[in-house]
Amino acid sequence: MKNWYARLKEQGYRRLDKMTGESTPDERQQVLDRWEKDELDIVVATSAFGLGIDKGDVRAVVHACIPENVNRFYQEVGRGGRDGCASVSLLLAYQNTADRDENGRRNDDVGCARALNRQRVLTVDRAFERWEEMFTSKQTTRLPERSKRHFRVPVRAYPGLDSDNDMNEAWNVRTLLLMHRSGLLDLQGEPPPLPEEVPDDELEARLQRYFDRRVIEVKTAAPLNKEAFRDAIDPVRETMQADTEQGLTDMITLLKGEQCTSKILTQVYRVPRNGPLKEAPVSRSVSVFPECGGCPACRADGSQRGVSPPEDVSVPPWSAYVHDVHASLRSLFREGTQFYVFYEAEDQGRTWARTLEDVVRQCVRRDIRRVIAPREILDTWRERWRDRSLLVFLDELKQDWPDPTATLSVPELVYVPTDTPLPAHYLRSNAPRILILPASTPHPRDSHRPLQDVCTSGYVSFAAFKNQIAL
Repeated sequence: MKNWYARLKEQGYRRLDKMTGESTPDERQQVLDRWEKDELDIVVATSAFGLGIDKGDVRAVVHACIPENVNRFYQEVGRGGRDGCASVSLLLAYQNTADRDENGRRNDDVGCARALNRQRVLTVDRAFERWEEMFTSKQTTRLPERSKRHFRVPVRAYPGLDSDNDMNEAWNVRTLLLMHRSGLLDLQGEPPPLPEEVPDDELEARLQRYFDRRVIEVKTAAPLNKEAFRDAIDPVRETMQADTEQGLTDMITLLKGEQCTSKILTQVYRVPRNGPLKEAPVSRSVSVFPECGGCPACRADGSQRGVSPPEDVSVPPWSAYVHDVHASLRSLFREGTQFYVFYEAEDQGRTWARTLEDVVRQCVRRDIRRVIAPREILDTWRERWRDRSLLVFLDELKQDWPDPTATLSVPELVYVPTDTPLPAHYLRSNAPRILILPASTPHPRDSHRPLQDVCTSGYVSFAAFKNQIAL
């Protein structure tokens, strides 16, 4: 980074400055002040995060190395054009597979990005040292007004591992987040001190204490047992490490122009409802709409496209029929009348037909009164259910819009087989509707978008749904 700064000065640029990890807080603030006052045309920095700018009229962002993941790249790109005007992002990557050190590791930008990528996840030993220092610190206090398991711990506790206190605090916070994801503790919030409640001469000190501490609830009986700590942390670290490695893979794919940039970004920033960690089985996801103005991949195959968000497929939460289904199904419809169950290819083993029938029958027993599926499947179910007292309408899955007078406003279930398009009219309903369909199902009106990425109603995997209705 210092070399780039020196080379720019040699080329005659004078209105420029630099910011590194070694810059003092005063030096950083001085650079930001000059930058904000338009006294600088160029700032050379090790990271967009370190620069911390929010300046509207940045016209160019030059990446002098390969960011270690798409997230960092996107953050750096996002420093430009914040006022809505055009800006340029230029990535200058040095790639040379023959340039290696004595241990055989690559010295080019790909090798540097890979080295940075490997350092992002805390080791168990380091995490435990940080946790032990925070938990046993003299500044740690118990919160009896909450429970005997609640504590306020200092995130500036110093385990003798880092010289930079800001970085030390950041790693301590990462340790607590890792423990939270592992189920060892819950990170909880508390309101900051209000100016009207604190004397003026005490407010700054009170605010500093507030920002320097975090409230936690310990979930383990032996919080300082290193083996139990390791057993809980290791699986989460492995998941995080895999995500970290995938981040670099995505970055290199983007750099090579092998895949549409918008498609990579939608995968990076999409938050699924059923993650690998301790989320609720059904929660609101985050969907990302792909917008491509002509990336190298799309220009190469001639598929350049600009896309607008699809029509909202949700409807207002229903109430008229809320008591028409069994209590075990009511919670599915908290976000609207539609609930999606997506099955994967691996779900369709030798017992798939029987398992599917059992799931549908369990739904019928829980007050689903209409089942819609292809004719051949309905014929099988009708034959097997002939001698059973199941009050249910069996209707064929139709590609064209059905006669509105024939539509029953009763709780229903729709099954869509693999390779069968989902008719658009099944995306809306005034009564509760469960749709069981392939995870790869595209949105009926925007075929390049997976439905589960853009649907705003609740959804869950087939395996989770099967367990939820307790087969």
